[in-house]
Amino acid sequence: MSTRVAIIGCGGMGKVHSDCYAALKQAGEDIVVAAAVDINPAQLPRVTDVHPEARTYTSIEAFLAQERVDIVHLTTPSYLHASMGMACLQEGINVFSEKPIALNLADAQCLAETAAECGQFLMVGQVLRFWPQYRYLKQAIEDAPWGKLQSMRLYRRGQAPGWDVRGWFLDHALSGRAPVDLHLHDVDFLNYLFGKPRAVESRLVDDGKSLSYIHTRYDYPQADLRAEAGWVKAPIGFTFGYEAIFDEAMLVMKDDAVTLYPVGGEAQSVDTGASLTMESGINLSNMGPYLAEIAYFLHCVQNCQAPTVITPASAMDSLDITLCEVESARLGKPMNL
Repeated sequence: MSTRVAIIGCGGMGKVHSDCYAALKQAGEDIVVAAAVDINPAQLPRVTDVHPEARTYTSIEAFLAQERVDIVHLTTPSYLHASMGMACLQEGINVFSEKPIALNLADAQCLAETAAECGQFLMVGQVLRFWPQYRYLKQAIEDAPWGKLQSMRLYRRGQAPGWDVRGWFLDHALSGRAPVDLHLHDVDFLNYLFGKPRAVESRLVDDGKSLSYIHTRYDYPQADLRAEAGWVKAPIGFTFGYEAIFDEAMLVMKDDAVTLYPVGGEAQSVDTGASLTMESGINLSNMGPYLAEIAYFLHCVQNCQAPTVITPASAMDSLDITLCEVESARLGKPMNL
């Protein structure tokens, strides 16, 4: 029997998820995108143009009353993740939610508890855990071919999202702004590598409009670790990456290109696998990691195996770290976790 899927939220990320399911169907997966949901009917063709079999709805209530699906993808604004996720879980539907799990820990806890009580799977799209260039770094830290990691900086920056037609990205109450919307990616990767830090010390520049930028130093025993991320006004384009210093080498990633600089040797390009390029309409072009995380969750549901690469508890920890960073910046002092 085909696995039935619904996509709730047909904006930029909804299109990404829709296109990934099209790629999975083309690869032979037995799936049906049965429904597309968005309060704005003009957004629905982003899914239905690719999946004409999908029935359309302009409210989650109508969708839940009329459809029976196995998996829901929540690609809605962040402030809706918890409430919509709980509504779907309570109807016996497995939920893949885009990050963040929620905007506060209380809602995140309620969502995780609802999944457990209902016996459904909940996975949050912390996509760096599936990004080949970051997985390569994780393996290098664990296997230590160039010795111990001594210092690392993670970063991502660009202009405030221009595809947000309703303005929710810029509203702190609806998105958490750049710390929760953007910086959370790198926070989650550090959590994936080392767990929660002992403390964080952050500085945040935020004008309440199109400037929102955070710098953080993390108190980990393993290495000197820092991250920065945010929205800037300058038209620089979106860029992201890392700089990792080991005993005997430096590993540098910039926009999916990874270069190894070994001590006493020549710089060399690192092949972390081919990218899957699709037009998304937002600041994404490499769809491979998104396809990988969606395929992983699909197979977890099909095989009745709870996801382990990213659990609700781990997603909550990443949110907790990020919110502590914001509080550290507000108070102007380190915060213990």
